Parts: sequence; C-alpha cells; structure tokens
Amino acid sequence: MLEFLFEMFTVILVLGAVIFLSYIVTRYIGEKAKNAMKGRYISIVETLSLGVDKRIHLVKVGEQYILIASSGKNIQFLTKVDLDNIENQETEEASNAFNFRSVLEKYAQNLMAKKNQPQEKEAHTENTQDKNVFKSNLARIKALTDKIAPKDNSDGDEKTNEK
Repeated sequence: MLEFLFEMFTVILVLGAVIFLSYIVTRYIGEKAKNAMKGRYISIVETLSLGVDKRIHLVKVGEQYILIASSGKNIQFLTKVDLDNIENQETEEASNAFNFRSVLEKYAQNLMAKKNQPQEKEAHTENTQDKNVFKSNLARIKALTDKIAPKDNSDGDEKTNEK
C-alpha cells in the first residue's frame, strides 16, 4: 500500500515537472519569436479586424504613424496619422468627461414626477389628442385625393387612372 502511494506521488511529481518545464520553454520560445519578428524601426501599434481576411493596421515607422489596409494577398497604404493631436484631444475629452450620473438623476426625477401625476387625466388627453390627429390626417388624405382625381358626377362614375 505504501509502495503504491509512493508510485502515485512520483507520477504526479513527474507530470507536474513536465507541465512546468513545457510552460517555461513555451514562454522562452515565444519571447524569442516575438523579438525575432519585431523590427528595429517598424512596429505594429494596433490592428483592427474588419472581416474574415480584412484588417486595418496602425504602423509606427520611426516617429511617424501610418495606416495600412490588408486583405487576402493585398496591402494598401491608406494615410499618415498624426497621433500627437489625437492624444491631446483624448486628454481634453477626459477632462470634459460626460457626467452620466447627472443625466440619470434628471431622468429619474422626471419619471417620478410623471408617476405622481394622475393617470386618468393623461389617458383622457392622449385619447383626445389621438382622435384630433386622426381627424386631421383623414382630412388631409381626402383633400389630396380630391386634388388628384376630382369627381365627375355627370354619369355617376368617378374618373380613375385605370384603362
């Protein structure tokens, strides 16, 4: 029994060591590959996927930033980008941050005020307004149809566009 536990402990220890060593080797190889792929003066700052094989890349070349598009086997230059102005705008926007809490509180106050008003009065005014809108729209439609096809009551038939 003691011999069985010792064998299990040894198997678990060896398995743990193998997993740990594979992790370390993978990290080491990954760092080497990353450094090998990294250029001295060129680096990809950001990539945005637009579809299955379509991407936009922001590339830093020296001190300049350029935007390129890649799709399938094609690469196309789009434009040069000035990130100094964008970073300045972001800091200004952060200082003028939108205060969502104040908008939410204002909305909550309006909602509470509407709940406190009598609901019967609102329903009656809404029904009256709906009826008035319906009547005015019906009158407009009748006026338009009268302008388009005036009635000729000489023989009892209306004029139509049908042949």
